[in-house]
Amino acid sequence: MKLKVTTNAEELSRELKRVEKRIPKAVDEGLGRWAKRADAMAIRNLSGSGSKYENAKGKYQRRKGRVAGGGYPVPVRTGNLKQSQDYIVPGKSKAGITAQSGQAYLVNTAKYAVAVHDGRGQNKKFGPRRFALDAVNDTRDSGMKDISFAIRKALLGE
Repeated sequence: MKLKVTTNAEELSRELKRVEKRIPKAVDEGLGRWAKRADAMAIRNLSGSGSKYENAKGKYQRRKGRVAGGGYPVPVRTGNLKQSQDYIVPGKSKAGITAQSGQAYLVNTAKYAVAVHDGRGQNKKFGPRRFALDAVNDTRDSGMKDISFAIRKALLGE
């Protein structure tokens, strides 16, 4: 009795090579969507009324002419911090920073952005207001869904 074995190894190999090329592009696409979403959240974190009587919860109360606490939204005085907020998607460059494949960045080019973010210098009294880091953390679930959706789309060939 002869046993005849047939395989689809060649077809499977071709399909795996096709998928192998699509996955990194899909991850980059999902990261790009997440970066855009996180940037919008960071801008929201930087969109306070600018009133010297507004506290961290958006309530108005007199407090020695300063924003109470140090939470969000960060008060807008000139709009420079908010306008300087941006994001970089994989494969693109801005402000001298290049995001390679598998990388995305939130950037803020305002000279005092780090001082506000980390609560240094004149901002020490308010403490850290990590508008970018909090934006990434607050959008983590939806960002992971963005990446998963892009990968699924690539695997299904859509």
